Amino acid sequence: MNDNNLEKLYNDFRASLSKPGSAYFDEDDIIDIYDYAADNNDDFIRLEALMYAARMFPDSVEMADRRNYFYYYLGIDSGVESRLRSQSELSPLGRLLRIRMEGAAGADIAPKLERFVVTLADKLTDEEAIQIAATASVNDSGYAWMTGNARRIADRCDSPVTFIFEVVNYAREADDFSTALKMAEELTMLEPFNVEFWEIQATILVELSRYDEAVSAADYALAVDPSAPESLRLKGYALFSRDGCSKQAYDFLKRGFSPEMDSRYMHAYHVVAPDYETPDSIIDKTCRYLDKHPDDQIMLTTLALMGAGDRFEKRLTSVVEPHIDGIKDSIPWNTWALSLITTDPDAAAVILNEAASRDIATPAGVDILFEAVYRSGHYGAIESIFKVLEAQSKSYLPVARLALVMSLVRCDRRDEALVRAKEFLNDIPDMPDLMAMAATPMQAQLMADSLERRLRNIIAALEAPEIPPVDDFDPFGL
Repeated sequence: MNDNNLEKLYNDFRASLSKPGSAYFDEDDIIDIYDYAADNNDDFIRLEALMYAARMFPDSVEMADRRNYFYYYLGIDSGVESRLRSQSELSPLGRLLRIRMEGAAGADIAPKLERFVVTLADKLTDEEAIQIAATASVNDSGYAWMTGNARRIADRCDSPVTFIFEVVNYAREADDFSTALKMAEELTMLEPFNVEFWEIQATILVELSRYDEAVSAADYALAVDPSAPESLRLKGYALFSRDGCSKQAYDFLKRGFSPEMDSRYMHAYHVVAPDYETPDSIIDKTCRYLDKHPDDQIMLTTLALMGAGDRFEKRLTSVVEPHIDGIKDSIPWNTWALSLITTDPDAAAVILNEAASRDIATPAGVDILFEAVYRSGHYGAIESIFKVLEAQSKSYLPVARLALVMSLVRCDRRDEALVRAKEFLNDIPDMPDLMAMAATPMQAQLMADSLERRLRNIIAALEAPEIPPVDDFDPFGL
């Protein structure tokens, strides 16, 4: 059945659910509907198809197999074991599922898989080929058997391509790129005009840093379809990885650009594009990409550093808003900014400033970040971010206060630092908000005492007839 007919059958079944008794579907129809729903991750229709089959075709072995696998994927192992025991004779899929469950429990399943293949009367169907690969991949013994006998197993399949394709995927998941490449080469030999198979081969070659061969594989794909977007991106990425910011790499990445593309292509494009494209054009593409990948922190930070203004604000807000109500730690602002401190303190300051201005940074997290920004030597950012906290009445944070005073000292603004230090010292008795950071009143008092002691040390140093070296009274121990 072609895809159009499958989709129509699927839609007819879905429509029938709101009109009981309005349509009849035979066993083959229900199998096709279930498999189509599985391919499209539609668990609702899968479940409805299973219930329909249980009523209309209770003796259907194929739907019983699908029901067993459905329960297995839901983690209902005891129910699956009970159903398998109740069946007098297991189908090939049922036998594979039993082996799979034993393998998941740590058993050596290689001998059982070998016996399964040797004793099978007919060739493996596509579904059986898919499931034998999945079964073999549950543990090391099964995986070693599968990869060591892949060609022989493929010859026992109705469609060798189906099995080999699955082996490639499992090998990549296992970071077994030598096996993945060997099997990918088999795919391109079996179907040399299949663009996807050449793209898979090119991707694996990139992962192996074999960029010349990756370019060659991408060229084969482009010979079949000169406008294939993924092939264009793969060639551009391989050229970029091999040659750096070359015009040729840029041309292919630009031709293959899509807002939906993988992040590695976007990151490579951003490195290459400034030599060949205007900032406005790059910002426009970045915004389109972020509309599809709103949580890409690297590109969001890059957008901020490019001075994208309102467009950055809009996208940051779209990331933040779902998490504002009562889930302030859902976005790892602290981790995000901290990861940028040593490599790009300007970017870290932007992220911290935006988090603080939206009241989504936790007090303890902001204190940690102030210390990190201070230790990175990015003193100018401290004052601007602190102003945001003051506007929110959040300037009680102890480390933030110390970081501000010491930043002013290190920027040779010692008179201002002294004024601020005395102001903060006088405020200490009025700091009930410390409880927002402390687990107990005693801990809050200890925090206040620690802040007072450090501020007094700073004030004494700044008022001394001869100010000592800054490192001698820096509470951060720099």
